[in-house]
Amino acid sequence: MSKRIDFKNEYVCTIIGLIVNGVLTIFKFLAGIFGHSQAMLADAIHSLSDGFATAITYIALKLAKKPEDREHPYGHENIEIIVSWVVAVLLLLTGIYLGYSAIHTWYHGHYVVPTKIAAIAAGVSIVLKEILYRYTIHIGRILNSPALKANAYDHRSDAFSSIG
Repeated sequence: MSKRIDFKNEYVCTIIGLIVNGVLTIFKFLAGIFGHSQAMLADAIHSLSDGFATAITYIALKLAKKPEDREHPYGHENIEIIVSWVVAVLLLLTGIYLGYSAIHTWYHGHYVVPTKIAAIAAGVSIVLKEILYRYTIHIGRILNSPALKANAYDHRSDAFSSIG
């Protein structure tokens, strides 16, 4: 008998996010290099930060399930709230870095017209990240998980950054 994958499981949701972010990061780096696109390289860095945010979310979900102990008599559920703030700060820092990078490139005139592969990579990224957002926010709402909801919005921000 084969085991069925439960796509409504928070761990499956975050692992799918990790896989998609990993593939997109590599794809965007290659598209940025071969497509001569500074924006795509910056977007690859954003996808890498999304991977870190998703990994942090996964760890938090595991820790939140730990039972009460002496140091935490009320349990560990609040770690999800803390992690949602960490993901938000990561998102803010990534946005600041991308903004700085864009202004620096524009100010110093270090831009090159990208090739079609960069536009294709951006299109693929927008579609995949929007699908990942919708899936993650759906599971986050079902499970009432602040960490999953924050991670979902991180996915959506990547879709928006790919538009640039």
